[in-house]
Amino acid sequence: MKLDSTSCQNLEQITRSSSSHTYQSKLKRLWNQFSSLVVKALTFQNDPVIHELTDRNGTTKWRVYDPITDTKIILDSSEAVLIWLEGRYSEHQQTVEGD
Repeated sequence: MKLDSTSCQNLEQITRSSSSHTYQSKLKRLWNQFSSLVVKALTFQNDPVIHELTDRNGTTKWRVYDPITDTKIILDSSEAVLIWLEGRYSEHQQTVEGD
């Protein structure tokens, strides 16, 4: 197969645009990852995360995560969750007022 000058130029243009496209894709992906990290850092939530769990026997428990102390606990009742939340709030208020 013989290539004329036009075919060679077309191939070079395709190669350039392909590598340029790859570079742009990588740059865009890096920018998206960076911006996602910045958003997460700026919107860090101190609120506890609570999930209701039900085991095979139908027993309900609550998994609680406290991002301030990085603590995870399992509680047996919604009342226990409320008591834990009140205690956490009280401790947090004492810390803030003590500063």
